[in-house]
Amino acid sequence: MTLKFILRNFGEISAVSNEILMLAPDELLSLLNSDDLNVRDERFAYEAAIRWISIKPEERKEYIVDILKSLRLGLIGTEYFMRHVKTNEFVVGNPDCKPIIIQTLALMHDFEMTNAMNLAIGNPLMRPRLPHELLFVIGGWSGGSPTKAIEVYDSRADRWNLMDPDVEDTATARAYHGSVYLGGKIYVIGGFDGTEQFSSVRVFDPETRAWAESAPMHHKRCYVSVVVCEGLIYAMGGYDGRHRMNTAERYNPKYNQWSFISPMHQQRSDASAATLDGERLILSDFASLMW
Repeated sequence: MTLKFILRNFGEISAVSNEILMLAPDELLSLLNSDDLNVRDERFAYEAAIRWISIKPEERKEYIVDILKSLRLGLIGTEYFMRHVKTNEFVVGNPDCKPIIIQTLALMHDFEMTNAMNLAIGNPLMRPRLPHELLFVIGGWSGGSPTKAIEVYDSRADRWNLMDPDVEDTATARAYHGSVYLGGKIYVIGGFDGTEQFSSVRVFDPETRAWAESAPMHHKRCYVSVVVCEGLIYAMGGYDGRHRMNTAERYNPKYNQWSFISPMHQQRSDASAATLDGERLILSDFASLMW
């Protein structure tokens, strides 16, 4: 069983197999350190590590400090941390664990007081792991004007966090745009800055936290409906500043190119879009159309 396979299936393997308990110390620490460790709740990683120590306590208890440094202790939850981590016999028995416990408690307190995502991203004790457990909300209308703010929902911690302003797009703030996820990147499509509608497309890489420009659409579109289907992005309808539109475009990331597709039968803006069995579905307040 490869370490890559264990990374992807850590939760299931730790629940039904002793494979993890047989790992060498450097292999276990490599898993726990990895941003790609696919564990829904950080408590599962902690409990697996404690089981790993417990089968050979005299030989393995010295690794408790490295284990704590490898875990995202700040994501475990204060109550669980106080009841099961701070009081664990291996933790209490090693004085080198005390600074880590103090640091984690201080970090938890600061996060609860500020709710700032940069605390999580900037600190290895609280940085979310990378498997697809995050929901991004980018830009929008706030306080009477468009905003660049990015909020992230961490499904493991069940909390919304504001990302550091340094991660925000350097381009203009925008609202009424469409957003989709494709190929590990978030595409922010069209929109409105309070004065002008956009045809531009901005691309955010959550892993590097970097922004880039993609090919623009043929039409300016705010209130645009967007959806991903079979590896392509579809932008449908919207408002160009003068008219509600029935035109639709398709983006191929391989060629970084937009092309027109058949127009819809009705003009639509501010509609929802989804896919069903490989078909694009547009839903508005008054009608629906699949084509």
